[in-house]
Amino acid sequence: MPGFYEKHGGFWITAAIDKYVYVLVKDHFESNIRVSYSQLEFASRPDEIQHGVIREALKMFAINSNFEVSSIADVPSGTGLGSSGSFTVALLGALNRYADKVDRMLPETAYRLEQENLNRLTGRQDHYAAYFGGCRAYKLSKNGTIDYEHINLDGLPNHLSLFYTETTRNSNHLLDKVRDAEETMLEIKRIGHESYCALKNQDYGHFGELMHQHWMLKRSISDEMSKGYIDKCYDHALKHGAIGGKLVGAGGGGFMLLVSADEKGQCKLLHELSAFLRYVPFGFTQTGLEVREV
Repeated sequence: MPGFYEKHGGFWITAAIDKYVYVLVKDHFESNIRVSYSQLEFASRPDEIQHGVIREALKMFAINSNFEVSSIADVPSGTGLGSSGSFTVALLGALNRYADKVDRMLPETAYRLEQENLNRLTGRQDHYAAYFGGCRAYKLSKNGTIDYEHINLDGLPNHLSLFYTETTRNSNHLLDKVRDAEETMLEIKRIGHESYCALKNQDYGHFGELMHQHWMLKRSISDEMSKGYIDKCYDHALKHGAIGGKLVGAGGGGFMLLVSADEKGQCKLLHELSAFLRYVPFGFTQTGLEVREV
């Protein structure tokens, strides 16, 4: 978030996974605008559209009528897996192809659409991960410039398990609390740098311990970061094969990512937690934004 990186700079590690958002844009036979996502909207002009990202994107491209946007996703929104950032990147990618334009700063455009046009408390990490794909470490300077480095995380999925808590949350509300926890965020940034070293050295045991430290710090920011049921599930995981873990994204619900020391620990974790939470298999992908004609 700007208030933090403008003072201290930013650092984050992302790994794109094989869960996708699909966006279709096309001319619409009727004179209105048709928008289909988890809801269905019809509007005579962009200002009437309730979906904020679609509304602002169509205004950006001066699309006012005879148009349709449809979207489906592999996972629900509001669950911490970056679906909002992925949707924005996918929509802008499709609109650029439709308008025969090229935006070489598309992830930055997507970030600014959410952060400035919609006044959302969001970082850049989801937009860059969705656009580029792969596994990367990003360094954000105080003036907003970004450098990145590819990381080889081929062995890491064998130590990771992802579970769905069957809950969603409002990330903007939680991030408002994070914004005011500057000292805690500085410590989390330090853990991020140490995690980078652990991943480079393929020391996944230490990485799991660092993720646990990260989650304990983040959970201390607000009681809303983790509900009692989630705390019980996490504590149970630590007793049955997990070294560490966290709720991905802002916290408060969504998906829980857990780290095991080895395959034996991962199997034990899967057996124990599947009675409480829904296990979601996943893999890393090098694929970022793809735009195709249909």
